[in-house]
Amino acid sequence: MKWSLTPLVVLVLALQPVAAMQSFDFSEGRWNHADFCEVMSPRWEDHGSWIQRPDHIANLAIGKKDPRGRMHYGPDAYIGLVWTNRVEVPVEFSAAMSFGEHGAPLLVIAPELAEAKDGKKVFREHWEIVLYEKGVNVWHHEFMDGKPSWHLTAYLDAHFVSEKRYTLTVRLTRRHGRTLFTAICDGHEFGYIEPNLPDRFHVGLTGCEGPCRFYDFSVNKDIRNKKR
Repeated sequence: MKWSLTPLVVLVLALQPVAAMQSFDFSEGRWNHADFCEVMSPRWEDHGSWIQRPDHIANLAIGKKDPRGRMHYGPDAYIGLVWTNRVEVPVEFSAAMSFGEHGAPLLVIAPELAEAKDGKKVFREHWEIVLYEKGVNVWHHEFMDGKPSWHLTAYLDAHFVSEKRYTLTVRLTRRHGRTLFTAICDGHEFGYIEPNLPDRFHVGLTGCEGPCRFYDFSVNKDIRNKKR
């Protein structure tokens, strides 16, 4: 028996809203790769890859030891993973993550994704919220005249331990018509006003600079502005 969707049914399905709360468990066999797309950095032609572990995903970080025995990693440790759905303010998203030596796992906000010659997605303007041993950094990356540039917009000085699991959360809300950008991790919280964030954007995560592991990812669109 053959069947097909009528145009009316297709329209109804297309109009179905995405649930306000979306959660993804990166354990093996527990998540759908089609919900995400891999994204490369605009800074390098080389790109990394994701590997599946029993209870998490990780960037494939293959480093080299220097004469002092310290590991160093190249651009091939960098790989992004972005949720295919767009979101808008207010929204909160988070991921459970950990890092090895030199690792810097991060959450990412990307308004638009470009396409490389080989068909792979590439970041253009985007924001990185980076967890590392000495705190959390927020970087605003721009792309103008074919060249990437970036600057630090906010930071937290703190001490985080390698191999320990942390949950990093970003909350975006409106206050007096402006976007309040808040980052939260392990009892620390800091924020700033971000004037350049567009109305709609992708969110996701990235592994770079060393071993990075991600155990889950969640997006919550049902939040209220919090008074400060």
